[in-house]
Parts: sequence; C-alpha cells; structure tokens
Amino acid sequence: MPEAQPPLTWEGSATAHPIMSDQLPDEVITCLQNARFLHLATCTNNRPHVSLMNYTYLPAPSLHQPSHPRLPSGPLIIMTSNPSSKKTINLLQNPNVSLLVHDWVSSRPPNVASTSERERSPVGARSSSLANMLMQLNSAAVSSISATINGETTVLSPGTEEEKWCKEQHLANNTFEANGAAQDLFGTSPSQGR
Repeated sequence: MPEAQPPLTWEGSATAHPIMSDQLPDEVITCLQNARFLHLATCTNNRPHVSLMNYTYLPAPSLHQPSHPRLPSGPLIIMTSNPSSKKTINLLQNPNVSLLVHDWVSSRPPNVASTSERERSPVGARSSSLANMLMQLNSAAVSSISATINGETTVLSPGTEEEKWCKEQHLANNTFEANGAAQDLFGTSPSQGR
C-alpha cells in the first residue's frame, strides 16, 4: 500500500506556523545547550551560503559578563570564523542570518551502485520487520527537535574587549587539541600559508 502523499495545496513549512518571539522555547534552549553544531546560513547578492559551525550558547548574561554595548543583553550564540572566509565576508555585507539546530542524526546506508547509477539518493535496503521496528524506535528516541532561528549577527572587531571576552567563553565551552591548535582557531590570513 503506497504511503499517503500530502495534497498539492499543502502549506509550505517556512510559512505554515511561524513564531515570532524574543524568547526561545525551552525545547530550543535545551537543544542549543546540548547540540555540538549548527548550520549557519548567510547570503549576499542573492547568493546563499551554508556552513556547519561549532558554537557556544550562553542562555543569559552571566554574572561575569561585562557590560559591552556591542553585545546583546540577552542570550548569545558565539561562533568564530576565519576573517577571510566566505561566511565572514557575507556577514560583513549582510548581518541577517538563519540558524538551523537539531538534536537528531541522520545517516543512510552506503551506496555501492556503479557511478552511472548514483544519480539519485540511495534506496533503503530491505530489512526485516524487526529491524524496521527497532530503527523506528531508535529514530523516535533521538529525533525530537529541529529549529530555525532567524536573526542578526554582530561581527566583533579583533582585539576589542568584547571579542576577547567572547573568545574566552568559546574556548572554555569547547575542548581543542592540546598541541596548540586553538591558537590559530580564531583567524589567520591566507598570506600566512593557510
């Protein structure tokens, strides 16, 4: 029996039930606190760009957060990027962004078809009804939320108090290799051999 398809007049998900708020729902806050990566969408001259980003989420101003005029007084999402990257260039020209964060993982079985047969996404392999049931249970257990957050960014100038404070928060929230890789994490120029 074929699965039911939505009618052609099905409402678009981007405009179906938008929620405009200056506060995030608890489920989204929990997702931001637990997820490791988010997708950052930028756009300049009608050319979109998406990047997978490591980030630090600070739900509310901490007691140690200094008062900086360039930082919002509410929750912060801190990300770092190479100053000459496509996303940084886009952000300097257009501060409007969209973030996608989720707490689920998706994977497909490996595609072993020949190159000429790889024009489409791989078709799921046949599996037993027990395997299907376990897969559905597992998917339901780990798939609970996906949230798109639209907003504006602030690119902090290097060397400012705000930038130093955000860098400290990001480093404290993330563990990096002990071999000094974190030193070059916050920006290098292409002329330095990168």
